[in-house]
Amino acid sequence: MIVLYGSASGLSAKSRAFITQNSPGVPGSSERGDAFGASTASADLDRDGYADLIVGAPYEDLPEGVDKGLVSILWGSSSGLTTGRALPSPDWMDRFGRDLAASGKESSATSLLSVGGWNYSATYRGPFSRSAEPSPEMGMGMWMGSLATGDYTGDGHADHVAFSGRVGPSGGLIFPDPTETSSDSLTEGDGLVGAIGDVNGDGYGDLVAGDPDEPGQRGVDGELGAGC
Repeated sequence: MIVLYGSASGLSAKSRAFITQNSPGVPGSSERGDAFGASTASADLDRDGYADLIVGAPYEDLPEGVDKGLVSILWGSSSGLTTGRALPSPDWMDRFGRDLAASGKESSATSLLSVGGWNYSATYRGPFSRSAEPSPEMGMGMWMGSLATGDYTGDGHADHVAFSGRVGPSGGLIFPDPTETSSDSLTEGDGLVGAIGDVNGDGYGDLVAGDPDEPGQRGVDGELGAGC
């Protein structure tokens, strides 16, 4: 994974870091097929003024089994990304780290990190620190397609959304708040992939979701898809 550091004059290839699981302080070790860097997210989780980088290796082999997955937090500092720590991986989750969403909120205690796996989506709540694990995960036990973060309530704080594209009616379910295990799902939207952005310029983030498998037909030029 290559990180280009920003500056007052923008990004520069001269100021970059090449990071692998064999780099000092990075959890795990490089193995063929781990897919380290397949998913990333960035937020100031510990609220020290420096953005941290969260990196997924969804095919990491663990003592619990093959392709269990590993998620690492690389801490930001005045000298760039430094040492990291691994999130506790649920032993019943496969491909932990397929997708990531992170937001640093008012304090480290309210920062959120959502992690998508093959069969589950988990959200960790702060405090995040270099010396202690975050609060235990909260989440929903069903196939998760992807995660997204953005402010759709207009309160100035990032919200997390989980998309489940293999269960329920239509193209899947959308959970507007994966921090709540009883979160209501939106059943009308296709929910395999999505993003949040202010599409109509009213100051509120809008949720754009799609299911590239819908309607499940294949034509000469590939698969037909629909979004909402």
